[in-house]
Amino acid sequence: MDAFARKFRPSTRKLGLTGRDLPRFRIYTSDQAHTSAEKAAIALGLGEENVCRVPSDNEFRMETSILRKTVVHDRESGFKPLAVVATVGTTSTASVDPVAEIARLCREEKMWLHIDGAYGGGFAIMPEYEWIAEGWSEADSIIINPHKTLFVPLDFSVLYVRDIERLRRVFTLVPEVLRADTIETEKNYMDYGIQLGRRFRALKAWMIWRAFGREGILALMREHLRLARLFGEWVGASDDFELSAPVSMGVICSVDPESVRGWHNRPTTKRNKGLILTIRALLAPFWIPVADAASPLLMVQPTGLALQSPGTGCGRQKAFGG
Repeated sequence: MDAFARKFRPSTRKLGLTGRDLPRFRIYTSDQAHTSAEKAAIALGLGEENVCRVPSDNEFRMETSILRKTVVHDRESGFKPLAVVATVGTTSTASVDPVAEIARLCREEKMWLHIDGAYGGGFAIMPEYEWIAEGWSEADSIIINPHKTLFVPLDFSVLYVRDIERLRRVFTLVPEVLRADTIETEKNYMDYGIQLGRRFRALKAWMIWRAFGREGILALMREHLRLARLFGEWVGASDDFELSAPVSMGVICSVDPESVRGWHNRPTTKRNKGLILTIRALLAPFWIPVADAASPLLMVQPTGLALQSPGTGCGRQKAFGG
């Protein structure tokens, strides 16, 4: 997005954004998206108030009709719509935004389309999940975190960019002391982002994929999803709980309706905490909790590392999760 902003104001690299007669840029994302959108706006100097949270539908996906109206309204109000962040696998419910529809709007309005597939993007390697990649070919950038779904140790993020040379034009800045290290025929990744020194992250990814192989990783992911569906079925059959969102990928959102009705009641809150702690203890060998104990919503994610039945115990991957 930084590169895209500089496309509209080419002198920004030298002069910056402050103290100049420039419009306020806007970034759009759903009300379910990760707060990394605000953090990016802060880092870019755009300000978190210029991240517009678009309401989601009853399946927790961004409402593209509202997005369109918001963009039109902002443009008429003197703002400059800059980018849309579409999410594939939101933190709370693993919902998937309608990327293809959003991509068409981005092309019409000349906005950057970034896909946050940090959690859900890894599922695209599964034939049965090819549908989540619809519209990806129109994206300007895509982020996927193999440390979330592909079993690579933390941290390992992959950024795909349509026009990588745009990044080089923005970030290349080679001091004399480093000129001996730059070879024109090779890519030096310090020229494509902020970071100068880098760890050799690729090695740990290679080792995981070499050890498990494509089919092994797919088998682990399918077991992960089987466990999620199984737990969803247990919740659906329960008289005490109900699903508060569709089961998508490895995230299950369940709610105790009585707790929601009495959310501000102290005895109910105490009961909530005790109930959630009990469930966590029962699921500890197989699941990783990703919600605060005070919440009436209990969100859990299966570890996905074992091919055995839950009754025989599963492995545990602490790095996994939102």
